[in-house]
Amino acid sequence: MRKILFLLLLCGINLFSASQEIHVSSIQHVVRWVSESNFPNYTWDLRVQEVMRNATSEALQKKFNTDAVFLPERVEYKYISGFGKASLYKPVNNSNGYNVSVLSWITRVTVGYAVLWKMEIMVQQNGKNIFFKETEHELEYFSASGYKNL
Repeated sequence: MRKILFLLLLCGINLFSASQEIHVSSIQHVVRWVSESNFPNYTWDLRVQEVMRNATSEALQKKFNTDAVFLPERVEYKYISGFGKASLYKPVNNSNGYNVSVLSWITRVTVGYAVLWKMEIMVQQNGKNIFFKETEHELEYFSASGYKNL
């Protein structure tokens, strides 16, 4: 009888200590109001997508202390040639674990020639936002002319 109680206790502890799963419903990359020749769609390359997916998985594992991360099959890409705004998709509620959406976008400022790289992440659990972060970096041109030489 003691062995059975010990096994039940051990199983119960194991269930409660199991880490939650993370379901990433979308990883988006948007280029807005800049030339695609300066900022080409690198996400068409499956190796680049794999690097983006792996980096996302590792960062989420570290942040939320979990091993199980389920990623979308591909990184979504969108080009907006004029006015418009990239918007972060709400995470799809797949489980009781963490549901995540990630947005990366490159845009020119409204006035001037500065180019910004913005990133956003939203994490929900049970339909409620538990984590949201956005960051912004100004990109510097890598050549004197400001254009990529092919």
